[in-house]
Amino acid sequence: MNNIIVVLSGPSGAGKGTIYKEIAKEGNTYRYVSCTTRSPREGEVEGFDYEYISKQEFKEREDKGFFLETSLYDSNYYGTPIPDLDKHYPNDIFFDVNVEGGINIKKAFPNAILIYIIPPTIEELIKRMGDRGKGRIEIAKKEVEVAKKVYDYLVVNDNLQEAIKQVKKILEVERINKMKNSSNQDFLKNYY
Repeated sequence: MNNIIVVLSGPSGAGKGTIYKEIAKEGNTYRYVSCTTRSPREGEVEGFDYEYISKQEFKEREDKGFFLETSLYDSNYYGTPIPDLDKHYPNDIFFDVNVEGGINIKKAFPNAILIYIIPPTIEELIKRMGDRGKGRIEIAKKEVEVAKKVYDYLVVNDNLQEAIKQVKKILEVERINKMKNSSNQDFLKNYY
């Protein structure tokens, strides 16, 4: 399988969704939409940003083994459905989850690429979070400490177009690296 599994993480307002939308314009991507028990924010789209469900529905799905990973964040539940990678082959598979979710996806898919996206300063993060920022800055600081240890890449989103270019470059490098470590090497050994 030549598709790449990509986890985009970062605090609210880091630009994960916007960066994914730009990458998706080029095609060959599929984004798994997480479920959440929180209410939609202004401008969010059901089915793109999240699947918004009740806490009861969330718990029922969790009990049935629907989720690859779940977490509690800011008093709301979030869960990533178990992906069917073959169904979406050859598309690159994207997940937009918090750091805990990214770690769990990496456990399930060791070849997953973890990219942490962050604004250039805490002040800029506070500005981007707006009303969402209350209580989330400390959560973001803790996530950064964990992400520094386990994530593969850090993209500082000071300029959106540059951040998009950086993520695209990461995907390009990882695709080349995957070629080096894939069954293509067996092919080369057998025929060349």
